[in-house]
Amino acid sequence: MWEFYDKDGKMKHLDLVIIDQKNNAMYVEIPPEDIPYLKAHLQEGKIVNIKRFLVQRAKTIYKVVEGPYMIRLSQRSIITPIVPEPPNFPKYVYNVVPFSELPQHANLFNRFLDIIGYVATVSNVAKVRYGYGKLETKRIVILKDEKGNSIEISLWGPRATEFDGDTVYKNGQDTAVIAIFVGTLAKNVKTDRGNKLILTGSSACR
Repeated sequence: MWEFYDKDGKMKHLDLVIIDQKNNAMYVEIPPEDIPYLKAHLQEGKIVNIKRFLVQRAKTIYKVVEGPYMIRLSQRSIITPIVPEPPNFPKYVYNVVPFSELPQHANLFNRFLDIIGYVATVSNVAKVRYGYGKLETKRIVILKDEKGNSIEISLWGPRATEFDGDTVYKNGQDTAVIAIFVGTLAKNVKTDRGNKLILTGSSACR
């Protein structure tokens, strides 16, 4: 679950991904005027029953999961927790993209990318300026696949501070730490050595 803001800092909607018992996933959007009525009833990892919602065509950009449809909730929607929670209910969904296919997604915004690899490097959190001079927190994580290919992931804002770099570094001294990042975007950035492909992770990233 994450909040989406425009470049002026105005919240546009609250987003989430829901999964059913058969591991089918759908993207869900809540307009800003309806968030106060629903957010308190939603929590990542909790199983709920949702009634009174609108099904519409999925967006063509920033798609979190594949599928032709999405759900829109409103203040008329009813959300109730399931108690007790069913055993073995799936709580995670991802569609991993191989390292070799990342270049074909560079600078595209049609879908978010999921990636898996072992953590090779973790930087400290730093404050950097970007865009219109806005100051933001950033952390860099280097992932490698089984063939030794590497990709840099730039985590921004809360995602940079939420990533437990100290624990990952400590555990990595004894064994490889495997990580899955979902909700990233691929982009080419200019460096002194030419263009460089990286992944970025902000509000939608986990």
